[in-house]
Amino acid sequence: MMGTFDRHVAWEFLRILSVSLGAFIVIFLLVDILDNIDTYIDRRAPLKAVVMYYVYLCPYIIVLTLPVATLLASLLSVGSMARSNELVAMKTSGVSLYRLLAPLWGIGLALSILVGFLGGWIYPETNARMERIKRHEIERRRTRGSEPKRNLVHQDEAGRIYHVNMLRADRGDAEGISIISGSDGTVDWRIDAQRGRYVNGLWNLGSGLLRVFSGHVEHVAPFRFLRSANLSVPPIDLLGKPQEPEEIGVSDLKRLIRRMQRSGLSTAKQEVELNLRFSFPLANFLMVLLGAPLASNPRRSGLALSFGLSIAISFAFFGTVRACQALGHHETLPPAVAAWIPDILFLVAGAWILIKVRK
Repeated sequence: MMGTFDRHVAWEFLRILSVSLGAFIVIFLLVDILDNIDTYIDRRAPLKAVVMYYVYLCPYIIVLTLPVATLLASLLSVGSMARSNELVAMKTSGVSLYRLLAPLWGIGLALSILVGFLGGWIYPETNARMERIKRHEIERRRTRGSEPKRNLVHQDEAGRIYHVNMLRADRGDAEGISIISGSDGTVDWRIDAQRGRYVNGLWNLGSGLLRVFSGHVEHVAPFRFLRSANLSVPPIDLLGKPQEPEEIGVSDLKRLIRRMQRSGLSTAKQEVELNLRFSFPLANFLMVLLGAPLASNPRRSGLALSFGLSIAISFAFFGTVRACQALGHHETLPPAVAAWIPDILFLVAGAWILIKVRK
């Protein structure tokens, strides 16, 4: 009998979840197509390129909208059973509300694990391919480095670390340049320059500081102009592999953080994004934890009310995530705290609602 209850509850939830997620994906795609159709026509983008662009966009849509679809499925499936008195019948047979909702919690946890894998390892690769198709096949940007690139990190063959805040590779112009040289975990010297220009195979740096480290002693020499044979990395090489966190898998992101930390660079943004790879997927479980007990009361299980609750809770969650993410990027909050605060707040809220609801 218990197995039958579990299958029934799970089936109702999965049926509504698949419809909701499918609807969100279709709406998202239609809005994006209508928004960009002029670009596709003006640039005469190949149909195959446009199709593949949206194929690679789908993992992003799934990661973004699945928590909302999970919440809506929880509210509608449990609400439907509450309105038809199925929950009353099940509880009359001796099954507690906690036991009835257990299959939904299990599905929510499984979805969180699935989204964690998708967002941590699959989505970064599909996102990188999507951006390449957009740049080269749809928008037809043929010249690499023709647009400003920001927050670039590169390690040359000698092991020197280059960090550039802004680079125009086609012009050879850069702003906010830091170059670190060292070995065995120690820094031998560091250059920080406000600007630089690549001329005749070498970087000409302006308005900066040269720091030389000898044991525990640091020697600082300001300069207005610096040119050295050691600084010969071409601007196009600094572009390297895309270093945006959204285009980097978990393993590569960890390596990037370690490399930047060894170079003395701020890793707040990267660490926040790394923690979000694990905290954001948990939203699927939290939405079930919140939505299912809320809908177990027949007075709060109407269709319109379910849609309204799903929109309000989703806005509250995503707004909290964005606010904490910004605070983490600006180092107002520690990266781990910024990434996990939304989950903790909604976990507490879900537990409180579950305790208060009639069993």
